[in-house]
Amino acid sequence: MKRMNSKIALLALLLGMVSWNLRAEWTLVGDPEELEIPVVFTQADEEGTEFVYGGRLTTQSFKVSDGTTTYVHECGDNDPVGDSITLKVAGEDDPGLRVRYAGENDFFKVTLYVPGDGAAPSIKAEQIILPTGRLYIHGGPVNLGMNWEAQDAIQLQQDPANASIFWYKGDLRYNELGSEGGNIKLLRGRGWGENYHPDATGNVSLLSALNKPMKMRLNGDDNKWSIPSDRSGDGYYEIKVDMVNVTIEVVKFEANIVDPDDIMPRAIFACGNALPCGFPTDNKTPIQLNAVSEGIYSWGGMITAGELKFQKRRGSYMYAYMPLVGGQELAPGQEYPVEYVESYFNGSHPDNKFTVSEENAGMNTLSIDLNTMTAWLGERPASSSVETAEGMEVKYYSREGKLHLSATVADELQARIFGIDGRMVTERTFVGSVEIELPAGSYIVMLETGKGEPATRLHTYVK
Repeated sequence: MKRMNSKIALLALLLGMVSWNLRAEWTLVGDPEELEIPVVFTQADEEGTEFVYGGRLTTQSFKVSDGTTTYVHECGDNDPVGDSITLKVAGEDDPGLRVRYAGENDFFKVTLYVPGDGAAPSIKAEQIILPTGRLYIHGGPVNLGMNWEAQDAIQLQQDPANASIFWYKGDLRYNELGSEGGNIKLLRGRGWGENYHPDATGNVSLLSALNKPMKMRLNGDDNKWSIPSDRSGDGYYEIKVDMVNVTIEVVKFEANIVDPDDIMPRAIFACGNALPCGFPTDNKTPIQLNAVSEGIYSWGGMITAGELKFQKRRGSYMYAYMPLVGGQELAPGQEYPVEYVESYFNGSHPDNKFTVSEENAGMNTLSIDLNTMTAWLGERPASSSVETAEGMEVKYYSREGKLHLSATVADELQARIFGIDGRMVTERTFVGSVEIELPAGSYIVMLETGKGEPATRLHTYVK
């Protein structure tokens, strides 16, 4: 009977230890008041034996609490920074622990170990050196050029409520151009001095960190996180980087496999002897037109008489946006159509360029709109126009979900409207002008004469 009672007692004790760990809400409490900065631990392992807090600490005295019992250091030094200190149940007159040197900008990782086998808990604090608000993501999916260039790195945003947490929120897509199209790493500053990598051998799938923090390390082997070339990892990401626990986690992922041709780039480039960069031999220093809205890019500066053209990528003369005819003069007050040419080497396509005259040289703004596939100099005109080979001028613009077309001839014209997927949306026959109601989106407009002869082709965007 006594043996049975002892077994029951032992079982009850073990269950009590397990439930004690699971129900405990570990915090630091002040002596005698709570700390100025709330310190709440989160469970760091499945067994419930390790709890972690990351953030600021004060120099006030504190004790460790599980919600019902408070603990203090067992003996010796009462500063837990650097050393693991064993804890005991606090008596009435026991002093608390204290971090002697804790500035308002200092960050700490505090780890609490609760063995659960009857052994005493222990606590350890480590000072964390944060990257002073500058942490960057870089790699193929964020490259604007053909290769890894530090200027293309994107800065992560520091969490306003916790300075030890950094976020990247945006699209990542496999880059078929340039080197390592699916690989990324984190940079401690916009340079190659110190980088964070997966704490593993070889490259690691970024989605293996989906809702599961993954350890990372500073420097060492240059392995990276990656998304696959089959584009199954393309989409919107919310990536959380925890500098206290040195982990990376994909908190949110929404797959969105899109044709690369339908993705608006983060920036467009331009080069030419009409621009400050000229035509550099290695083409790594073109001017950069930044996005002012979805698909619209602008740059302001000194433009001289000469030639220019637009590029989709820094570092390559391929992937260009060109005028439809060579030597097209770029003058204020008008938009000019452009076409995207992936390659014009070996005579596969004429190397068409815009020209700027002496009359139009000076400080000005250069812009391109990939929604309407047009470019202009200075202020954007109220409407766009194109002149056909027969001398007919066609003007077009959109407003409040309607496409307006007008032609400088009194002949009958037929407009056939196609979506970017190639399907015809509608068609309309008109003389002089017409107003066509359309959903917001990008469209191809094919104009034909009443005799069925092609007149012109337009690429426009309806807002």
